[in-house]
Amino acid sequence: YAQLGYLTFGVQVESFRALQYSIYTLFLIILGIFDFQSLQQAHRVLGPLFFLTYVFFVFFVLLNMFLAIINDTYIEVKAELRNKKNEFEISDFVKRGYAKMRERLTVKRDRIADIRKALSLADLNRDKILEFDEWRLEMKSRGYAEEEIETIFAKYDFNGDRILDENEQRALRNDLLRQNDAVLREIDQLNLSNNIVPKDEQCTSGDPRRKASTAPGKCLPANEVSMEEYQDLAKRLDSMEASVGVVLTKIDNVSSKLDTYEKVKGNNGKDKKHNRTSDAAIDSRENYEFSDPIHLSNKRDFNS
Repeated sequence: YAQLGYLTFGVQVESFRALQYSIYTLFLIILGIFDFQSLQQAHRVLGPLFFLTYVFFVFFVLLNMFLAIINDTYIEVKAELRNKKNEFEISDFVKRGYAKMRERLTVKRDRIADIRKALSLADLNRDKILEFDEWRLEMKSRGYAEEEIETIFAKYDFNGDRILDENEQRALRNDLLRQNDAVLREIDQLNLSNNIVPKDEQCTSGDPRRKASTAPGKCLPANEVSMEEYQDLAKRLDSMEASVGVVLTKIDNVSSKLDTYEKVKGNNGKDKKHNRTSDAAIDSRENYEFSDPIHLSNKRDFNS
């Protein structure tokens, strides 16, 4: 249309005298700024026909087509957002906390059972006296660190002779038994705090990932999570903790900067107030000198 307007009305209409002016004139027509009379004077038929066809195609075809494309895209995006599952839900948060608690209790229970087994097998010569070397050898074979081995042994070696007699071994065994009972009670309380679903419903209505992560023919209970779910939830929690840490650091930086700014502002205010007070005192003294006739007469006598 710009080329057509330039070729048709370039000689007669000022706004179509060049191609760039023709493009600019067509843009003004879209905005509602046009000179229809000049087109009609240039040609009685082509002028109005050019104007009407341009308005028809631009407003009723192209713009409506663009609006339809934008509207369809908006509807598709809105439908995707509506059907998209939330990245983080409160149920995921509760499940994550339950899984971490159960994992911690399970590790603690297995550790206590391992130490109890090591205590029963460490006495190699069966003399009912457990030496530190025997204890260290057995615990080392189970993957315990040197500090942990030393700490456990020293806690129950009451006389410090590097040997656990029958009484000291009994104290260690009873302490491990009490710890194991406490862990089992915590696990039972944790299980009671969650709704227990029958096994048939667990295997029929459970998540497919729970079935895939277990052995064939088995299904995890409703109050347990698969390793895949646990790893996914752990990654989410780690990312959330990292984000919160960054935000807290930024807040601390902003707070420290605000405190520094307040201190600097307070010091500047005190200096300005002091300067204003000094200036006011000087002005008042000068005014007093000029307004006091006795002072002025004395000053004249002194000058003379």
